[in-house]
Amino acid sequence: MAITACAAATIALVPSTVVGSAADDLNAVMADFQNDNDITPCLFTKQQLINAKSQIPADFNAYAPEFKVEINAEINRWDNGGCSGNPTGGSTAGLKIVSAKGKGKVKKESVKLKNTGSKKVSLKGYSLRNIAMKKIKFKKGTKIASGKTLRVLTKCQKGKKKASVKGKTYYACKSKEFWKDSGDVAQLLNKSGTLIAARQTK
Repeated sequence: MAITACAAATIALVPSTVVGSAADDLNAVMADFQNDNDITPCLFTKQQLINAKSQIPADFNAYAPEFKVEINAEINRWDNGGCSGNPTGGSTAGLKIVSAKGKGKVKKESVKLKNTGSKKVSLKGYSLRNIAMKKIKFKKGTKIASGKTLRVLTKCQKGKKKASVKGKTYYACKSKEFWKDSGDVAQLLNKSGTLIAARQTK
């Protein structure tokens, strides 16, 4: 069922003066939902979804009851580990996000990928995305052998000014923090832009 103008207006009336507030989370989740009446899998943290659910106006279910259903489904996805594996149900080429550290300065941020498949995987065209929809794109030549891991650091490699790879470590070479300290979702996209794995940062 399409979101009506009246329903959209109801959401627009929710106060959102504090950055990072529950009302902000509702507005963000609603904006994503309005694109296609679906919440993008693993795009929001479990806490953001809970916050959004708590802010739904009492009369909103009369306009779009499926919105709450979608939020509950996404919360269940996190609870059941669906965002740590394969959110979309398609082929992941054996790639998983096994850890995601987002708190602290640039030097402390890291995401670890693991290739659980039987073949080496090239990450050419792949990227990591945060909930602000910004990306860390992997440079040509970045690969993960079968059974091996790759640690993705936000910081630069010593002596380098661009993204680089050294052994089992990928340096994104970002000058600013990439993952939100208050909570983020590390999302791995394949070269087609399909979400294949996600994990909440800690």
